[in-house]
Order: sequence, then structure tokens, then C-alpha cells
Amino acid sequence: MSVDGSISVLKDSGKVIIFKMGKKSSEIDLGFPGEKFLSMKKTPDGEFFTLISESGKIYVFDKSWAFKERFVFTDLNEQIEDFIYNQKEAKLYLLINGLLYSAAAAN
Repeated sequence: MSVDGSISVLKDSGKVIIFKMGKKSSEIDLGFPGEKFLSMKKTPDGEFFTLISESGKIYVFDKSWAFKERFVFTDLNEQIEDFIYNQKEAKLYLLINGLLYSAAAAN
């Protein structure tokens, strides 16, 4: 197997390990101690990473892993089925129980 490009691996501790050409090239601490991350998605244009945390926050980072925005959901009792970040609108779209919601950044 060969990898053309890079792969970013999210650890639940908030660190990202970056592999380039199949070899570890760097490790980045995202700078949110105590936050446990559950999953990571890249936007369709490849410009941003979105990470969801156990506490119900969704963080947005650019492709060089610089923090951009945070979305906070305090009363969310339902499971987020899917989500996507729209950079032009600075909004997050969430799919919950088959319904589509939008949210503005909390920064």
C-alpha cells in the first residue's frame, strides 16, 4: 500500500498525528485540554477540518490546523447524525433525527 499525500489521525486526547508519504511527519496539540474528541471530518473542498467533542462542541480548523471557529450546543439531547461546515456562511448544518438545522459560530 502507498499513500500519496498526507493523512491526519485524531487522538481523543486532542492531538493530531500527521503522516506524509506513509511516515509520521508531525504531531499537533490542538490546545483544548480536557476536551475529548470523538470524530473528525474534512470539508468537501478540503480546506477545513471539523471535529466533534464529547461535550457537544464542534470545532473548525483550517487545513494547517489553525483554530477558526467553535460551535457550542448546550441543550442538545439528540445524537447528531451528520454535519457539514459552510465557510462562506460561517455556519454549521446539522442533521438530527432526519431534520436539518443550522447554527452560527460561538467563538
